[in-house]
Amino acid sequence: MQLSEPKGNLRFLDGLRGILCLIVIFSHCVQAYWPDLRFTADRSFFGMCEHFIANTPLNLFYSGLPPVTLFFIMSGFVISYKYNKTRDRKIITNSALKRYFRFLIPVTISYVFMYVLSVIFFPKPIGLKRLIIQAFFKTYFFDIKTINPILWTISFEVMGSFLVFALLALFGDQKNRLFFYFIVMLFFIKEQYCFFVFGLMMSDIYVSGGIRKATNGILNYSLFALGLILISYPIHYDMDGDFVDGMYKYITFSKNWDLNYAVFLRIGCFLFFISVLRSGLIQGILERKVILFIGKISFSLYVLHFMILECILAKMGNVVFFRDFIFYSILTFAITIVVAIPFEIYVDRQGIRISNRIANFLMEAKLVPNFMRTNSVNNKIT
Repeated sequence: MQLSEPKGNLRFLDGLRGILCLIVIFSHCVQAYWPDLRFTADRSFFGMCEHFIANTPLNLFYSGLPPVTLFFIMSGFVISYKYNKTRDRKIITNSALKRYFRFLIPVTISYVFMYVLSVIFFPKPIGLKRLIIQAFFKTYFFDIKTINPILWTISFEVMGSFLVFALLALFGDQKNRLFFYFIVMLFFIKEQYCFFVFGLMMSDIYVSGGIRKATNGILNYSLFALGLILISYPIHYDMDGDFVDGMYKYITFSKNWDLNYAVFLRIGCFLFFISVLRSGLIQGILERKVILFIGKISFSLYVLHFMILECILAKMGNVVFFRDFIFYSILTFAITIVVAIPFEIYVDRQGIRISNRIANFLMEAKLVPNFMRTNSVNNKIT
């Protein structure tokens, strides 16, 4: 989940983050309360409706992986943006120093919440030893089953961020830096880290003026539409064994479903993000006050929603009717937003301030080597 605060002419990314976060929450509501929506073997009227949704771009409303992928791209874009504008190497060091501490406070508080809720609602509470180890170490550096399941993305955020910082330090002032970035992106193309590097590349190109507002609206909206179609390639499969249907069966190129999905997800997210960077209309929509507000509290929403969902599920029991699914989903959104507002003010915002103070202290105390605090580079790559 992208944590840096977009400012100035990047406010639209905050709005995009908010919308994507709402999709992630709804995808988990579907997963918890009405998983049948993803399976389409039922041949009743509702089953046919589910089948139609699953095999059109409408499935994006409950698909959680495309938003997470775009979070990673936005992280690479935003954390490299300031350096790409200034070429000040101190920015790299400062950003790297505060990255762990930026996550530490909200993650730890969320784990404490999870522990308290597990004592109240679940027969077997979370172990304190496991909580402490994950809260201060494992969550950030290892791909593990986290106490708060939604925070599996944190290790990728941390390590992906450090990959971006390393690339900026090594190649950020080189003329051929985009070539090196592209090679690294290809090296990680099967991993989540390729999205961070792609975001870094787009940030560099955007700052240099290589991505301008679209003069050809038809071309840009075609890219936008194609991106949506590709990232909506179904992640579901029919219970009777049919993997895809509708328009998607005409673009499927391999019998290996995982390969189809991975390729279309990557290409689709790349095209979608580029189209957003090029579209003044889309950016204007994303900068509306309500959307920006959701973007402002989006990380708090992201951190909190799963534990609230689990508590509702434990208290209410299984969903039987579609109206129950709607009611529980609305209840989940309502409670999460209410709790997220103070969490953003007293936890997330304070986490930003404390991480900034720690990074500034380390820089001013000269606890960082000189070559990491200056703009000069001794070993130029030619």
